[in-house]
Amino acid sequence: MDPKDRVRWICSSKDMEELCRRYDAWADRYDEDLIQAHGYRGPQKAVSALMEFVADRNARILDAGAGTGLVGELLHQEGYRHLVGIDLAQGMLRVASEKAVYGSLLRMALGESLAFPDSHFDAVISVGVFTQGHAPPKAFDELVRITRPRGVLVFTLRCETYAQMGFKEKFQELEQAGLWKLEGASEPFPSTPRSDPHTCVQVWAFRRC
Repeated sequence: MDPKDRVRWICSSKDMEELCRRYDAWADRYDEDLIQAHGYRGPQKAVSALMEFVADRNARILDAGAGTGLVGELLHQEGYRHLVGIDLAQGMLRVASEKAVYGSLLRMALGESLAFPDSHFDAVISVGVFTQGHAPPKAFDELVRITRPRGVLVFTLRCETYAQMGFKEKFQELEQAGLWKLEGASEPFPSTPRSDPHTCVQVWAFRRC
């Protein structure tokens, strides 16, 4: 399969089981395909945003939907040392473990209950996960729960997904409940400019209340 067709192939998965199998099959070529063929920019943009809010390199950070650890590598390069990663696909976690930047890597699915205590993390970062056929809006209920008060949640979200798949309503629900407040959202940018320059995402940042 042409590397530029991989993202469409992933997003066409019929259910989470098929999505997981396809990510497992892609794991060994994931980094090469995304960076070289697609020019993937989401991780760098999101890590830069998180650094604006989290100066403490000892902060406990969850990489939610860690994949092969692209975000973890960047965080580690910036001096963050207390990283936990979760992902649905075991094959992706295997590749992430080889990078030796996470304190632990666990198989969990966003949208389901997460096996962490309340207020456990200083920050959550999630890149490339809130998109077609992936994590649902209800995943934020658990991500907010496990983030400490005054902690931050930084994530990418496809622009059309925000209005069409219930994310706008979930964001408003959490804000009205006094659980988080918006710190800012980036200008839209193409996260894979070499393969799909017209599909844009934003980096969002919320502060846990």
